[in-house]
Amino acid sequence: MKNEESRCRRISFHGNSVEHEVESYRSNYGGIRSCFVCHIEELKKPMVEMLLSRFKLLVALDFENSRLDHFPESVGMLLNLRNTKIKVIPKFIGKLQNLETLDLQDTEVRELPKEINKLIKLRHLLVYASMMYYLCNM
Repeated sequence: MKNEESRCRRISFHGNSVEHEVESYRSNYGGIRSCFVCHIEELKKPMVEMLLSRFKLLVALDFENSRLDHFPESVGMLLNLRNTKIKVIPKFIGKLQNLETLDLQDTEVRELPKEINKLIKLRHLLVYASMMYYLCNM
């Protein structure tokens, strides 16, 4: 079992029991690269920080149908952020130098901070057509 745990690269948490599940994962799962957190009614900042501290090699974090209303600054090393449901992009987004994908399609974001121009590795910015006005005026 230990060998299988160390080879695990993706992990998924569903429903509101995610906090207890994440606490149960110890260093055996240190190789996790992608984490999917689905269908959480309200995802608190300490929970996201716990995810980031448990999985040191994490590069992709997907919050499908989960309510995360703000990012902690500890997301700085991620390459992909998806399905966050946030309302405002924080100014420290410019510090996410490794971010390659930012998916804002199912969020309530209506404006992007000018700091988004600092994302030198950003390859994919996914937005709805209604947001194109803001992008054109940057």
